[in-house]
Amino acid sequence: LRAFNVEVSNNADMSYYEIKRQKYQSTDYQVEGDWSSAAFMIAAGAIAGDVTINNLSKQSHQADKAILKILEEMGADFNTYQNSVQVVKSQLSPLKYDLENSPDLFPIVTALCAYANGESKLTGLSRLKYKESDRLTAMIEGLKKMNIKLKLEENTLTIQGGTPQGARVDSYQDHRIAMAFAIIALNADGETLITDSECVSKSYPSFWKHLQDLGTSLRSDKNE
Repeated sequence: LRAFNVEVSNNADMSYYEIKRQKYQSTDYQVEGDWSSAAFMIAAGAIAGDVTINNLSKQSHQADKAILKILEEMGADFNTYQNSVQVVKSQLSPLKYDLENSPDLFPIVTALCAYANGESKLTGLSRLKYKESDRLTAMIEGLKKMNIKLKLEENTLTIQGGTPQGARVDSYQDHRIAMAFAIIALNADGETLITDSECVSKSYPSFWKHLQDLGTSLRSDKNE
């Protein structure tokens, strides 16, 4: 709004905004990329190989830009530029992180933790059961099938990183669950089948094409 010369006032913690009636001023404006969707390809780079994602603003206020802080805490090898992020395959350290303010990152952060060298602990999980699926249960169930050890105690999920094994996992028709398991599958031992994989179209219609562009071998099983 400020880019269109609209005055916006807010309190210190940005929980209250006031916008009075006023006139917009025309301008050229570039819509920034979606950090929520980009987080999956960023994680793909850290887990499986070199990936560069464009049109990501360093000045973004999107909550899911926190994926960069998470990568940093896990010791991932990445570079940020004015409008892009480059990530290369990395040895990942275990993570302790509160996801209360970025719950949509939970599936892909769990994917990263599955490859970490040690025990990760994620907190701030109370809202996950109210998303498109019960994401906490969905990720725990799928990762156990992929031979990753997890333990849930109250509001803390402990994940023992290792080498995921290919398996048949249920997306629960949830786009973020499907994409998270796809990223885990990139470096897993064996083949992974993800049910209802077309659900990614809700937020990232070109997700499967982009994975193929990165050299991933994919096939569609109509009997999934």
